[in-house]
Amino acid sequence: MDIENSLKEIIQDLLKFFSEKSAKIEITAETAEKDAYRINISGLNSAAMLIGYHGENLRALQYIFRIIAVKKLNQQKLNIILDIDNYKKEYEDNIISFAERKAEILRKTKKIQILPPMPSYLRKIIHMHFIQDKFSDIQTESIGEYDNRQITLKLK
Repeated sequence: MDIENSLKEIIQDLLKFFSEKSAKIEITAETAEKDAYRINISGLNSAAMLIGYHGENLRALQYIFRIIAVKKLNQQKLNIILDIDNYKKEYEDNIISFAERKAEILRKTKKIQILPPMPSYLRKIIHMHFIQDKFSDIQTESIGEYDNRQITLKLK
């Protein structure tokens, strides 16, 4: 059995605890990283409750799911992004749009732009986004510590 089918079974078992039986589960292997998967669950009756306030419940559910998956699949490294109704994907897209607007301000004003503090996975998404050729004049750097870590945008 491949990893994607195993992940699907694990998430179905986990959703049974929330009386969710008819969820649609989409698993996509991330191409940028080995052993990285994005799982989107849709068609849930309790989607809002599972997402929680600002995604807090979703983060906890992702953490629990990852621990179960690592143990059941006997994997050392397994990077999983668990999403419900593309909540995280839309948030990521909004953060990228915000960062692009900041990049335009940087190009016009030539002044360093600082993004608000964010989790490491979002910082990584932004760093990877700014590798594209259309941002060849912009350099990203993470600064700060712990929960106050943020990205600065500078001209090269």
